[in-house]
Amino acid sequence: MNPVIGASLTAPYRHWPLIVAAAVGPVLLGTTVSRELLAPAILVSVLLQVVVYGRILAQVRQGGTSAAWAIVREHGIDYLVASVLVGAVALVLSLGLSRLLPAQISDKVVVWIVQTVVAAVAIYVWPIVFLRRASIAAIPAGLTILARNLSGSWWIVGLVVTANVIRFAGRWVLVESGDGWSFAVLLFSGVAFIYLGAASFAGALHALVGNSDREA
Repeated sequence: MNPVIGASLTAPYRHWPLIVAAAVGPVLLGTTVSRELLAPAILVSVLLQVVVYGRILAQVRQGGTSAAWAIVREHGIDYLVASVLVGAVALVLSLGLSRLLPAQISDKVVVWIVQTVVAAVAIYVWPIVFLRRASIAAIPAGLTILARNLSGSWWIVGLVVTANVIRFAGRWVLVESGDGWSFAVLLFSGVAFIYLGAASFAGALHALVGNSDREA
């Protein structure tokens, strides 16, 4: 296996408690009566992911802070702003496609497809948010880097697509079955989704740091 791919796939492993916590909270609240707590749970989940990404950044660069609060304070706002902007683009595209496509195609399928495509296109956005401490500027920069390095980015895109397929499958099983075991599938899919997302972050980060080292 390519050393970079291997390092990217294993990078999130040492942070598995945070990854599990980031996945379980929203899943538990989203499938129970605690709907009013869902938004805070999602926010906490996002901040936990910020901590995981910040610690992966420290691993790849072999330096930097690993303290949770310091990472959130340094990168949290930029990450949230970039996430809202990327999410808004996905929402607008989903609404537009839902009106253009035949009514037989489920809106949920359209949303999943759009979210997957947007997440795949944005693979370099998140590392740039952390490397440059940027938010809005990270989006065009990430798209430009992907366009220039498309041939070397397919395996990272594959991780993102796989993560979204697993998440969609978990939700589909829960909706179609509703049994106790389907809830376990949803929990597993949530953890796998965040883990693979962190691995794709590590892969894109390795690519960016490696290119910077070669240019230097």
